[in-house]
Amino acid sequence: MKKLIFIKCSIVLLSGCNNLNTNNISSLNKSMSEKGDLMIAEGRWAVVDQKSSNSLIPKINSVSITCDKTKMTCSELQAKLFTPEDFSDLNHNLLYPEQFFYKVLEWEEGIIIAVRKAPVADIRLRISIPDGVVEKSFRETKARGSETADPTIHANWVLK
Repeated sequence: MKKLIFIKCSIVLLSGCNNLNTNNISSLNKSMSEKGDLMIAEGRWAVVDQKSSNSLIPKINSVSITCDKTKMTCSELQAKLFTPEDFSDLNHNLLYPEQFFYKVLEWEEGIIIAVRKAPVADIRLRISIPDGVVEKSFRETKARGSETADPTIHANWVLK
């Protein structure tokens, strides 16, 4: 609840900041931990490669991922700060929160593979607890009936 209140207050405050100095904004430091049947990872997504006309995840972002082995699910909470640098037709800064839910397909020897099948894309998380690596991939698909999806549009990120 506190996170939700913080995000709402941040949206109100930042929506009026047209001359925001984005060099002074920091994200969560990368961290990973296991607590019983839970795995928690925090940090920011950094793009590895991307073929898309727009930035799917802006440069300024923070993310918190929680995976539950008993439920075989992961949730990803993102805070994204979109700027005109990310979208040329955006004339102001926009702080935008999102939450996504994934189904865990595999959780063995500290390796977690989780997927989310959105209407227009397949999204995959790969978490290696022993290596301290979290990766995210995105690829558009027509598999669920989206005629406008373009399977050549894809992106890959790593948690920093």
